[in-house]
Amino acid sequence: PLHILACSTQQNLELYQVIVEKYPENLITKDEWGALPIMYALWRNAPSEIMQFLIESYLSIYLNHGLNWSTMVETLGRANAPLNVIQNLLDVQQTFFTDQHIDWVKVLEKLAEPVSLGDVPYPQEETFRIMVERGISKRVNAIGVKC
Repeated sequence: PLHILACSTQQNLELYQVIVEKYPENLITKDEWGALPIMYALWRNAPSEIMQFLIESYLSIYLNHGLNWSTMVETLGRANAPLNVIQNLLDVQQTFFTDQHIDWVKVLEKLAEPVSLGDVPYPQEETFRIMVERGISKRVNAIGVKC
């Protein structure tokens, strides 16, 4: 139920609270495409109070359960999600889940793989460029190179 609510155009904090209270496992349950409700909420630009509730709920209930940020970034890239959605996802990861990492090599390799006609499209060039920049920024900063 949390996935459906996160995809909805009607966002209601009280509904999120009821579902998480009754079924907290929904926070970490993947749907048939392997996606989590938090990704859908970000994708649908859920209001900040809903995002804050989801983040706080996850951190208080499932602190030791890692989210697959690499898959979320790849999914949004393949779907050609708007750049602000991808940026929001990356901001959430860097702000609240600093101990959970994105495997940028894997993400970029997956997004660069050729696809056959009828499959999921390549990400748009601008999306791919932003992801490459984000993927190498930590490495560049780690070795002290100034850009």
